Amino acid sequence: MRDKKPWYEAHREETIARSLAWQQAHPEERKAIGRIYRETHRERVRASRKKYYESHKDEIREKRRAKGRDKNGLRYQHRFSLKKAGITPEEYVEQLATQNDRCAICGRHKSLFKKAMHADHDHKSNRFRGILCESCNRGLGHFMDDPELLKKAACYLIGSANFG
Repeated sequence: MRDKKPWYEAHREETIARSLAWQQAHPEERKAIGRIYRETHRERVRASRKKYYESHKDEIREKRRAKGRDKNGLRYQHRFSLKKAGITPEEYVEQLATQNDRCAICGRHKSLFKKAMHADHDHKSNRFRGILCESCNRGLGHFMDDPELLKKAACYLIGSANFG
């Protein structure tokens, strides 16, 4: 059997061009071939991916962190909720700085939370009120943004403390 390497080296450019043309003309077949290869060579593929991940770990982690974020570091999904609250991402960042990166109610720092803090707004007037942690924002929601209910809850807590 003859050695194919010298022939390939002599015809490398046209071979690559022909292969790329076929791949572009037959995307479904190309996917099927890749799928069959990955299924039949599962361990080899897993080892290759692991080796690549180990040698590019920092790049991959940074891309995952940055993926889906805008220039302010906010997730695009979070931008939607800001729009609903009637503020821009820039206003959110500015308000958070005004609040020293803390919840407007409980005062806990944003570094204590995994998720972004919430832009609180009045559901009747859609007026932006401030930035809250998830717990405080949900608490207001459970009390239906009703100050009277919150006062009753506070009185209840103060009154029940005397019985303990």
